[in-house]
Formats: sequence, C-alpha cells, structure tokens
Amino acid sequence: MKSTRDLLCKTMVTLCFLGSSYQNTLLFSTNDFIKEFDLDSGNVTVLASGVDYVFSMDYDYQHGFVYIARYYQKDIQKFNYTLVENITLETVIVTEYYPVGVAIDPVDYHVYWTEMFSSSRRIRRCNFDGTNPVIILDEESPWAISLDLINRWIYFGTVIGTIGRLEMNGTSKQNIIPQGIGYVSDLSIDMNLGYIYWLEYDTGDLKSADINGSNVNFVFDGNSSNSEHGLDVDDKYIYFSSIKQLLRINKFHEKEPYVLLNATETIYSVLMYKTKGNYVKVQPGPYSVQYSKDITLICEIFSNYYQTCSGYWRRDQHDLEYTVCKNASCQLILTISDATFEDSGQYTCHVECWTWSGQSAVVNLTVYGGVPIVDVGDTIYSAEYGEKITLFCNMTSNPPVTKVYWEKVVNDTKNVLNNWTVGIQGASVDAPSLIIVHSTTADIGNYTCVATNGVGTGKSKATTLEVIGELPTVSVISSLTPVKYGERVNIFCFVNAYPIPTNVYWEKISNGITKVISNGTDGTDGITVENPSLILLHATDSDSGHYKCFAVNEFGLGYSSSVKLTVIGGLPEVSVPSLTHLTGTGYTITITCSVKNAFPDVSSVYWQRYLHGSTTIIRSTSIGIKGVTAENPSLIIPSAMESMTSEYTCFAENSVGTGSSLPAKLTGRKINKLEVFQKEFKHIVSTLLFYYTHSTTQCLHKYE
Repeated sequence: MKSTRDLLCKTMVTLCFLGSSYQNTLLFSTNDFIKEFDLDSGNVTVLASGVDYVFSMDYDYQHGFVYIARYYQKDIQKFNYTLVENITLETVIVTEYYPVGVAIDPVDYHVYWTEMFSSSRRIRRCNFDGTNPVIILDEESPWAISLDLINRWIYFGTVIGTIGRLEMNGTSKQNIIPQGIGYVSDLSIDMNLGYIYWLEYDTGDLKSADINGSNVNFVFDGNSSNSEHGLDVDDKYIYFSSIKQLLRINKFHEKEPYVLLNATETIYSVLMYKTKGNYVKVQPGPYSVQYSKDITLICEIFSNYYQTCSGYWRRDQHDLEYTVCKNASCQLILTISDATFEDSGQYTCHVECWTWSGQSAVVNLTVYGGVPIVDVGDTIYSAEYGEKITLFCNMTSNPPVTKVYWEKVVNDTKNVLNNWTVGIQGASVDAPSLIIVHSTTADIGNYTCVATNGVGTGKSKATTLEVIGELPTVSVISSLTPVKYGERVNIFCFVNAYPIPTNVYWEKISNGITKVISNGTDGTDGITVENPSLILLHATDSDSGHYKCFAVNEFGLGYSSSVKLTVIGGLPEVSVPSLTHLTGTGYTITITCSVKNAFPDVSSVYWQRYLHGSTTIIRSTSIGIKGVTAENPSLIIPSAMESMTSEYTCFAENSVGTGSSLPAKLTGRKINKLEVFQKEFKHIVSTLLFYYTHSTTQCLHKYE
C-alpha cells in the first residue's frame, strides 16, 4: 500500500502539469521471496528470502528502506534498498497479531499497519524505530491501507466490502464507500488525478472512485476470484498482480492490461519503485524582454516519489514566492509581468525534497529598454556670483527621450525649468544639460534632471547648486576735522562687495537718537551705489554726531565703524553772571554779557528789560546806555536810578539766529559810598572770574 505527497513549489506565478515519469523497477512478493523486476531489461532478481507471505510493501524514499509486513511471522521488517548487493532484514516491531497492510509516513516518521485477529481487524501505528505502538482503529475489519500524506488521511479497505478514511490521529472517521463493492485486497491513492484504486479479492475487479468515494467505476473486469492481491500506481500506469502474473494498464486509454511478467509462483504484493528521473531543468536561453513587457520562464521538475518537495525560482540569490504544485512531476512557470531592469539577472530553478535536492543550470535574463536612466554626475556645483554655470545631465534611453526638463526645489517649493525659462539655456532633448547664464543667489537650490520616453519618466539624483559671494566690506576715515557752520562736508565711504551692492545708506547717532540718511535726504548728496560717500551741502550744528555707512547686496548687510563729526558755530552762546546787581542812585552799573562760539560773527546785540509783565528793548542807541555792541555786548548804565530795578536779558544775533542769556536782576536804591565800594569790588572780582572762566573755555574749544 503506497503513500502520496504534493510537491510544494515557490514561484511568482506557478502552474503544475502532468508529465511522464520514468518507471524502472517493480518489487513483488511471493510466498517466501521479495523479488525485483527490471522494467527496462525484464530481469528478475531475488532480494530477500524467508519472508513467509508478505501481502503489502511500502518504501521510505527519505531513508531508502523498504518496509514489509510478514503475515505469519507477525512482524514488520525493513531492508535498505540502496544496498541491493547486501540486503539484510531488520525487525521494526513484532506485532500482536497477523500484519496485512503496511504504509509509511515519512513526515512524522510513523509506520501504519493493519492486523487480523480472530474475526476482527484493526489499524495500529508505531515510530520508525518500533517504539510507542498505539491502536488507531479497532473496528470495521480493515485489510488494505494507504496514506494521503498531503491532507493527512488514512484510507483503508475492508474485508466486508467498504472503504473508509480517518485522520492520522484516529479521529473523524468516514465511510466514503459504505456498500456496493467487494472484499478489498489492496488499495492505492493517485493524488495526480484525485482517484482511489482498489482490487476486489472475490471478483478480481480493478475499480476506481473519486478521492471522496463518489463515482465508482470499473477500470478492468478481472473475471476471476480469490486471486488479485498487489496494487500500485504512478502518474501514468496501474500495476497489479493476478495469481502468477505482473500486469500493467494505462490509466487513460487502455482497456486491457499488458502482461509484464509470468512468474513461477503466486504474487501477493506489488511495489512500484522509481530509481531514476530526479531532475530539474530549464531551457538554456538566454532570455531577453523589453522593459514593461511580460516573459515566462519554464522549469521542469521530476521526483521519483510522491513526496514533499519545495520548488522555487531564484534570481541572483533572491528567492521568489512560494506556491503549491501537486505532482511528483511538474512544471514551474515563472511569469514576470511588467518587467523592469531589476528583473535582469541570473535565474536558477531549485527543488528540495525529502529524499533529494537539486537545481537547474543558470539562465540569463536581460531586460532592455525602459524609462530613461538619468545621471547628473556631480552632486554639488559651485558658481561665483554672475558666473555662467552648466549643470550636466546624461541620459540613456530605449526608446528615445521625447521630453526633458529640470526641477528646482528650494524650501520644499518646486519649480520647473525648461528651455523656455528666462536666463536658462539647454534643458531640451538635444541638449539636456542646464545652463544658467548669470548665476545669482536666486539660483541656489537642489536640481533634478527629468527625462520622459514612451515607457515613462526617469529622474536623476538631486544635485545642489551653490552661488559664492560675500557681505559688503564697508569702511570710513577714522576721524574728521571739526568743520565750521555752513561749510560743505564730504564724509568718505569705501565699499568692497561681490556681488555689487543694491543699496547704500547712512545712519547718524546724536544724543541716543538714530537718524537714517539716504539718497534724496534734504541737504545731502551722494549716498549711491556708485558714490556711497555722504555729502553735507551746508553743515549746521544739528549735523554734529556719529556717522556709519551701510551697504546691502544679495548676501546681506555690511557696515563701517562710526566716525564723529563736529560742527563749530551756530547760534551765539550768550551768558551773564548769575548775580543780583545792586547800585545806588546816580552811580554807574555794568551788567556783563559774554558772547562765545559766535560763528558766523555776531551782527548785533541788544538787551531786554522785563518789569511787571512789560518788556523793553535796549540797544546801543538807547538814551543813557553804553555798550550793547558786538564788540562790547555788556549793558553799561552810567547813571542808575531806582526806577531801573528789573530783570535784564542779553541777546546776540548772527546769520543763523539769535542767542540769549539767562536773565540778570538789577536792584537800584540809595546806598552809602562804602556799600557802593564793597558792591563794586565784589562785582569787579566776579566779572574777572567770569571772564577768566569763559576765556579759558574758549581757548579749550579753539584747540580741540
């Protein structure tokens, strides 16, 4: 009784087809011998003797052992069929009763058998080494047994004319053919077609049914009784025995069996063994496919035993996907849809089974054509400001390129550049490189060359463009000579900048207040990119302060150190001693007035007398007055009177305007001569001190 197993294949798209196997050897048993029949030569060889009636055999392709059930010896034995010159029987397990059918599960390393005792029969199991024997089924009179290793079912035929199945752990028992057939002497499963085949002992009929027990049919009318025992199948033939004959019938189109051997003894069991045919092969190629088209690679795999095999394609050491193929012989068809350049490479077909593994020869696949391959070469370009720069773009394309443009990305904003873009050359099919005619800071960014053909669009890696320049360097003279009020002043500014400045301006700081001076400010000239110097057309005292020159270009702002400008002159500075003047009636009194920093020169002097809300102007021409001139601005009253008591303020005028002192207070009253002398003495001393102090200050100003 034989077992079957799917071939598991892994490919991207895999289909399995029925193929021709290579039959080589039939093993069969007589009452005392195990013999080998060579299908090619017809020779018969004795492999073992003393077997004492074997009604069933099975083969473990993983380890190379044939298992036999010795009916009258009540044991399961095995021998190494890979060593046919020196076969030795080994006992696996001594059975409790008479063993009939035997089947091997190389997946879980189990031996299953049926055994007969008294009027009942049962199914038992043990490990390959004979340990852990258990009862799987203890009813239904099973005789023949076969395993579906794929779906993990035990199929059994009974002496009462039924066929059932149950899971390998003994559960889920089903009577798939509960009646209508005879005593089942042997049973085999064909997973290629999904059929069950069996022999009926009472009639000699060979029958089949679907794997679920439906559609029972005659394969061959044996027209005999108590004779047929052994049965096995491959993907094309059914092999069975009839008394002393080995027979073969084609599953697809023969109605009568072919006699393979007329033996001298009754044949009780049959085992089909395939010794050759393990192979993996592909058509040598080479293969090529156009980009985005489909291509199919076909691999033929044959295993000489229904066993678990994993078949798969491999590309350059990368295994492709798994799928399922349910035959010992099949084709693995790898269909590559929408081929890309990544599909180019060396392909091999691999198979790994329980008993063998192998691989095909290498075939080469070339994918040609596709989206353009675009390369920009350098990853960083540098250009000086204003320089002409070329960003190179090289393309390989089949089919030819139909469109070229560039993408520029700055701060995640993308702009498309083509041969229509202002300031750009190239960026076309004929000249894909990008030429920037006059590079500026606006050209800084990341650039990608893009090309399109009939297949699709290809892009280069991004390349970065840097535009080199610097902040303006700005300087002014370190110091300025004080200038006179009304003079023209030129404060020189020197700017060194690349790129050239786009704007120039000045700042003046005086008393903590900053004023911006730019081209067009009243009273100035210059302050341009061509002439950044500051020209004050008519200096005034308000122009005094600290000045800085500023220049701006595309890289930023540069500025100079500060330089101080002092403007001498302006309104006359007028002062009188902060004294209360006292005089007697009829005496001469002088209220001293000092005028300094009088540039332009003082043109006139006058005083104001303020009394009881009334103001009186006193000039040099006023009656009873002396002084009050530019040369002598002091107020001299030759003959003071009490009515002259009042507050007096000195004023000096020049072309800029009028300067004034703080008011001085004069008090006139009758006093004695001593008091007048003392008062005049104090006044003389105060006046001397006043003049001394102001003279010293003027000298200091003069030599600043």
